[in-house]
Amino acid sequence: MDEPNLGSIPEAEEVVIQLTGSLYWNAFEPGYRDYWDTDPSRGGKLSEEWPKKKEKIHTSIARRVKYEALMGSVVAKDHVGVLSSETIYGNSLGSSFGYEVLSTKPEGEVRVTKKTKLTMKFP
Repeated sequence: MDEPNLGSIPEAEEVVIQLTGSLYWNAFEPGYRDYWDTDPSRGGKLSEEWPKKKEKIHTSIARRVKYEALMGSVVAKDHVGVLSSETIYGNSLGSSFGYEVLSTKPEGEVRVTKKTKLTMKFP
């Protein structure tokens, strides 16, 4: 049986993935609860600073996923995989996270490279 020609797989311009599972926010921000005006379990509101901090955390996760887990990988729509807690949190907190590729550009099998724009969707 002939080996596939991996060089013929195009570079991904963009890959969109959906992370499964809930993030443990205290792992990123030990004072996470300080961003709440009151207890969130009783309908408390988030401070205005939290959305900015959350966006930075999401960007950091996407960068680690791209460079530490997916670089050089071949993926396609509906591809599923697992990301280690090391990749998500930057340390080994325990549980891993599943992910699914929602779309690629161009469509079909593509290789993740330095030029690839990785977009992550979070639960």
